[in-house]
Amino acid sequence: TMIVMALISVTETLAVIFISVLYRDATIFLLATFLLFVEKCFIYPIVLYIVLMKKQLFKAGEKLAQGDVDYKINLTALIGDYKKHGENLNNLSKAVNNAVEERMKSERMKTELITNVSHDLKTPLTSVINYSDLINREIESIESNQTDYEHIEKISEYSEVLNRQSYKLKHLLEDLVE
Repeated sequence: TMIVMALISVTETLAVIFISVLYRDATIFLLATFLLFVEKCFIYPIVLYIVLMKKQLFKAGEKLAQGDVDYKINLTALIGDYKKHGENLNNLSKAVNNAVEERMKSERMKTELITNVSHDLKTPLTSVINYSDLINREIESIESNQTDYEHIEKISEYSEVLNRQSYKLKHLLEDLVE
């Protein structure tokens, strides 16, 4: 921007010199030089201010594109549409930040659910395995003693627990699938 403005100033100055030489009038030269100076004193700061506002907005856009959702634009130095655009970028940043937080919350809930379901499934499964093992031991004991009614009662009791836990596990799996 500074280079372009310098080129414009040089071009305008050369034009003033050319016109002054063409008309051979020092008054025109002095008046044109004074007007160019006044023009530059007003226009250059305004153009530079606009460039700086655009640069600030551009930087904010880059930060958002890089994933820095916490970056906020200082709106105090911005005016007009630039300020509105800055507010929009800040709101976009806030919306992206909220979406990321919601996603993280969802991930935590999913992990919690999986942990709870895993525990709920393992508990009856452990019971099924343990009672199944006990039944097998009792059967081995009956086979060695031939007629032991106490073992038969234990097997019946173990079988009931095994059956109950199996159905509990079945219902948990059905609920999980649903």
